[in-house]
Amino acid sequence: MKLSLLSLLCVPLLASVPVRAQDASAFLKETAARAATGEGFALKGDAPGWLFLRDDVTHASKGAFWKGGPGPALAIITKFRESLTAAGVTLILAPVPSKAGIYPDKLISGAAPDAGPSSAAFLEELKTTGATVVDLETLFRQEREKTPVFCATDSHWSPAGAVLAATGIAEIAAAVPGLTPLLKPGTYVTAPPEKFVITGDLAAAPAAAGTAPEELLLTKTGTGSASAPTPVPAAPTSPVILMGDSHTMVFTDGASLGMHCQGAGLRDHLQARLGFPLIQLSNQNSGATGARRLLNQRLQTNPAYLKNVKVVIWVFSIREFTLGKWR
Repeated sequence: MKLSLLSLLCVPLLASVPVRAQDASAFLKETAARAATGEGFALKGDAPGWLFLRDDVTHASKGAFWKGGPGPALAIITKFRESLTAAGVTLILAPVPSKAGIYPDKLISGAAPDAGPSSAAFLEELKTTGATVVDLETLFRQEREKTPVFCATDSHWSPAGAVLAATGIAEIAAAVPGLTPLLKPGTYVTAPPEKFVITGDLAAAPAAAGTAPEELLLTKTGTGSASAPTPVPAAPTSPVILMGDSHTMVFTDGASLGMHCQGAGLRDHLQARLGFPLIQLSNQNSGATGARRLLNQRLQTNPAYLKNVKVVIWVFSIREFTLGKWR
């Protein structure tokens, strides 16, 4: 697989309505109806074993959400980027695409794989903030048939999706002039893919009762033996900060935090590609406001916190732009 982002730079549902390949309006109407009618935080997809976060379906139903006005998000991101630039730090923004948008055919029987609305125009709008924007949606759509890029029973991307995101983000980060001399490729080892069974966070919803665990392919990375790498923990200091929502935690922060395992998530694979450990600032509830608050707390304690930082990588679900509280 050769990808270049630099070149791209639970409840029972209503009876499903077939969605033709180009009939985006039918997809929007159906997702809106399902999100409004269901109860609880998870919805069953029409594809066996597939569950969806209600908020994700609600976001997908809004289509070209940015046409209703930018809201506060773009201004807040612009101000945040300007403050980082003043400190000599590059902001890389990587919105995580909607699971329902990448897999509309798993949500709605008869939906075409391309029925979900594209966020390409919004990503162009997002670039007006001055941040470097990573187009994960295009990468995920390219790969969705080859390997599941989202978990069926979990609200997060799959281990393969985490690797794909890390590959794309690392390619962008590695080109930042201040970071390039610090790269140490080949420092870590990566194990062969192994089978791994999870029961995702969406399976906890009452309406998801009876949903079977799913089997995934997991790729771990770290130090030591390539057959069983030792995960590398986050660092207190680093030239790179990874901040955001639980997508920065899943398959990294371990089963005790509900994140399934260690050594196979976004931070792990970013570290393997860049060659050094990263600072991690994660907030499960809000990758938009919560993660920035964590960074601000560090700066309040230590005004020189960003002195040696070259890049901030900000990762959070794209639904924050329609359902998040930006402050």
